[in-house]
Amino acid sequence: MPTPAPKASSREIFFYHSFPRHHKHDNKHRTLALRTLTSILKNGLLLTAEAFPVAPGVPPVHHVQQRACFTALHPSVLRKHCRRFGSFSLEFNGSTMREFGAQPAFYLAAPLPGAALLNQAGNEMAFHLFDAYVFLKKMWDLRDRDVSEIVAKGARHGRKLDPSKIAKLKRSALYVSDALWQPRMNGHAFQHLVFGLQALLNLYYQTEAPGNTPLQFFEQREWKIIPNFAYDRTWHYPKLNPKQKRDLLSINRRFFGNKVGDSRRIEQCSLLNPVGGRNIVNEILRIIVPPGFKRKVEAIVANARTKGWITSEIPVVGSWSLPTRMPPDSRLDLEPCHPPKPARA
Repeated sequence: MPTPAPKASSREIFFYHSFPRHHKHDNKHRTLALRTLTSILKNGLLLTAEAFPVAPGVPPVHHVQQRACFTALHPSVLRKHCRRFGSFSLEFNGSTMREFGAQPAFYLAAPLPGAALLNQAGNEMAFHLFDAYVFLKKMWDLRDRDVSEIVAKGARHGRKLDPSKIAKLKRSALYVSDALWQPRMNGHAFQHLVFGLQALLNLYYQTEAPGNTPLQFFEQREWKIIPNFAYDRTWHYPKLNPKQKRDLLSINRRFFGNKVGDSRRIEQCSLLNPVGGRNIVNEILRIIVPPGFKRKVEAIVANARTKGWITSEIPVVGSWSLPTRMPPDSRLDLEPCHPPKPARA
């Protein structure tokens, strides 16, 4: 069972997944949000594909991030957050999110306009992390693929590869892999190193983007669920099936049909399946909605329970009922400090 909904007097921070982003706050786009909510309750949370964030002056990075994003907030500041990230929010307990693998976003400093010296340090670190990731992926390919398969793959990308050189490289990759092998690892060394760097690349973000306020992204306290972890030797991030793709394209064709990297976004999204028998949508504490949508969302939740998509009762709360400020911290209400009384003679 999920943690009980927060009390108005609580100072606890919760995790919020808000939607739909990049849309006006009008009824047309809020209706789009209702269809998005139905999809979440039916299929689970979507790990969306986004282009890797790089600043001008850095070589192109051909990596597509996959993640579901959450922001750690007190309910009193959620309405302000929703003005930017969407009028509807799913509320989760922080410890629950950690059980489902959520990690804080990994930030590197973005270059400031007009600055010099080591201003590009963060960009360079991000680029070299990607470089190391590509190198290890190539070593993984060399170790696991046949020489003929590697040569054929190169030909498909317009590269003519020498089979004898590829064979020598393959022997080197096997030697290095054997040297790194640890019996306790479930898999070979390159695989684990690749997934470790891929996780960092999926979690990475710049501290700010050109034209934004200083440290804007860093101060958002963003957490992400990324498709880089397994539980009980089970992978929980399946690609979308054809019907799920069609449904999402019908909800927002412009967004999901856009090209990210080498293919459409919809082709690169994943879902978060139940982990250890637990479905994350059953862990939602509350659904926060804008005025005029409480009954509509309650009907969507009731329908999801009737159809067996969810098993928990999820309260629907209007954003107008949220607290407007964080309660004072009683731990700071200390007695005044008085000097000790002089000892009697």
